[in-house]
Amino acid sequence: MWNIVTDPRYVNGGWDPEEFFAHGRREIEGAIDRLACLDLPWTGDRALDFGCGIGRLTSALRTYFIRVDGVDISEEMVNRAHPVEGCFYSLNTTPDLDQFSAGTFDLVYSMIVLQHMPPEFQQGYVREFFRVLKPDGVAMFQIPEGPTTGHPGHHLSMYGVSRETVEAWITEVADLVDVENLGCEADWTSLRYTATR
Repeated sequence: MWNIVTDPRYVNGGWDPEEFFAHGRREIEGAIDRLACLDLPWTGDRALDFGCGIGRLTSALRTYFIRVDGVDISEEMVNRAHPVEGCFYSLNTTPDLDQFSAGTFDLVYSMIVLQHMPPEFQQGYVREFFRVLKPDGVAMFQIPEGPTTGHPGHHLSMYGVSRETVEAWITEVADLVDVENLGCEADWTSLRYTATR
């Protein structure tokens, strides 16, 4: 859990599972509130949690969607995923989302995931987010603005991309609706992008 959300309060003793999943519910509640303020659809049949880990956000999204798919590159995370009715977890080891057909999801959500891959992979997955969205579907994802090289001394590589670059990726394939500043950490400003297909 600490590898998923590296909150310094929990580094020694680790996360309490109840608090870990409550943290996910609070995040999704905030995201849904943001979508409602933007007058965007915030519920539907199916959502995708990209980089699901053990299901912190997947299970929280299930409150609003009939089915939620979580994908992750880590087989161990997928195997340990929190079982919730209506949540389905799968391994994704390719630089695309070919396991899903075009026009499958009402919402694609991703938080603190894309930042751990080089920009060319970030761009490829952003394109895939919009490919797998239904018409008028919504993608909401976070990418930090900051250095484009890995974070020295950090346990995971971090890659920032300029806001202008990410906006250009989005506007090639979708309509950008909102860019929300989620705050700063080290040399990065965390930005959450919201766009519709």
